[in-house]
Amino acid sequence: SSIQLIGFGRSTTITGIPDQVIDEHTPVGTPVGTVTGTDPEDGDLTFSFAGGNNGQAFAIDPTTGVITVARDIDFEALTDTVFKIKVLVVDNGGLRDEAFVNIAIRDINEGAEIDDATMTVAENQPKGSTVGTLELFDQDTKNENLQNKFQAIGGDKDLFTIDATTGEIKTNAVFDYEAKTSYKIGRASCRER
Repeated sequence: SSIQLIGFGRSTTITGIPDQVIDEHTPVGTPVGTVTGTDPEDGDLTFSFAGGNNGQAFAIDPTTGVITVARDIDFEALTDTVFKIKVLVVDNGGLRDEAFVNIAIRDINEGAEIDDATMTVAENQPKGSTVGTLELFDQDTKNENLQNKFQAIGGDKDLFTIDATTGEIKTNAVFDYEAKTSYKIGRASCRER
């Protein structure tokens, strides 16, 4: 889009960029696009945002008009997934123009997350005793139609079994508190299918 303001026989204009789409979690500093301006008197132009940059998600170079990602943008945390940013250009004489830049945020699959957990089991319980169940959450699907495959990795993993579908942890040995008081499974991994 382009708007032209005319004053005293001269005009300063800004030219926006086509609508842009970027992935959530695009690295800070990544260029999104460049707005350009013209001043018939070849004066210096200064670019800035005049609205719509909610949460300071983007930055604009005041000299070049390059728009970059300024912070981590999480799709699931947004109330509106399209930023409608008003960009302003001002010349040395104070003439100004504005254009809108629309930047849409695309959701990417971040996978399910398992929170760290501490569980207890009484000593001398028979092999196969339930210790607890791992819980996970997938921000992208809100756990709808989520199929999982849990797997114990690292640490004392051989002393426990994890049900691959439910995440239920059971003992694979009889534990004696006087011999050892704490066991650790390095990390239980989960894959979406």
